[in-house]
Amino acid sequence: MSAHQSAKHHINPRHLLARFENDGGGLTVVRRRPWVVLRSHAPESVGYIKRHNSRRNPDGTWSDESEQILANMDAVGAAELDEAIRFSIDADAEAHPRLLDMSLERRANLQLFIATMMVRTPSFRARFDESALPTLIEEMRGRLEERFAAGDIDPQTYKALTTAFETPGHVQLKRPENRHVDVMVPMIAKVATRLHLDTLVGVRRFAKPLLVTAGEPVVVFPSADFSQGRSAGEFLFAAGESPIQSWQEMDTLLDQVDAKLRTLAALAIAIEPHALLMMFNADTDDGGKSAFITSQVPAEGLAGAVNVLATGGSEWVAGRDDCEFLSLIVKSAHEHGAT
Repeated sequence: MSAHQSAKHHINPRHLLARFENDGGGLTVVRRRPWVVLRSHAPESVGYIKRHNSRRNPDGTWSDESEQILANMDAVGAAELDEAIRFSIDADAEAHPRLLDMSLERRANLQLFIATMMVRTPSFRARFDESALPTLIEEMRGRLEERFAAGDIDPQTYKALTTAFETPGHVQLKRPENRHVDVMVPMIAKVATRLHLDTLVGVRRFAKPLLVTAGEPVVVFPSADFSQGRSAGEFLFAAGESPIQSWQEMDTLLDQVDAKLRTLAALAIAIEPHALLMMFNADTDDGGKSAFITSQVPAEGLAGAVNVLATGGSEWVAGRDDCEFLSLIVKSAHEHGAT
């Protein structure tokens, strides 16, 4: 692709979306804001944003190197998802989740693909941006309090700075234009490495098509309380104690991401309507509890929880017409005036 071409870049790769097609082809897609229901929608028409991960050059042209890197990662992920689905059938993963029997190299490829699904979404970018200024002000406020307590700042200056921190618009943060593109690939590498070091990979299969896919396909679980599942962007930049400071220099930012991921209990992603892929952090008590819960919760309950959490933070949801959960979403959309 040339730097001057206008391209539609997929946030969710076609091969993942295609696994959720109806028997006759195409996806049923429900979009929000405004509500729209689309029937027989082609996978390549879902989940893309023009120039989302491209770099704008100083002369106004575009460089799509990062998009090509993602395309290569997607190609690797397709083969590993096929293997995980096959394993879920052969290992009779309907009775209980089964740990994936896969070589370390192939498991690393799979975890790299999942990392791209966590980092490349519009919601992740929005959380990244939204967290920058509040965490910067909080850092500045903490340093101000330390210096004031040490007697390094006079009361008048302290009051003026405190007022500035508390007044919207008085402190501003200007991000470099290509900041997201600069961060994306190193962030994916950091997430994939931590997942590979810490997690065991399992699959749970369902007799009926219970699962959908969505704009935020990966659900992360900070603890064994599955009701607290959220998107990767929420987990890293908006939730819990010590949210990551996205304004930091690259090395510090990646260190913070790594430290936060070490606390993760589990994550889940629907890889087709009948198969849920999960990763459990073997080094945490909550990771072990999450694995136990996944083996004990009835199929409809587990699939429903993941569906709700995945779609709750997404602009769209897609799947098969014979998926009961999607049917409920379609019905709700029509009640809200969907066309």
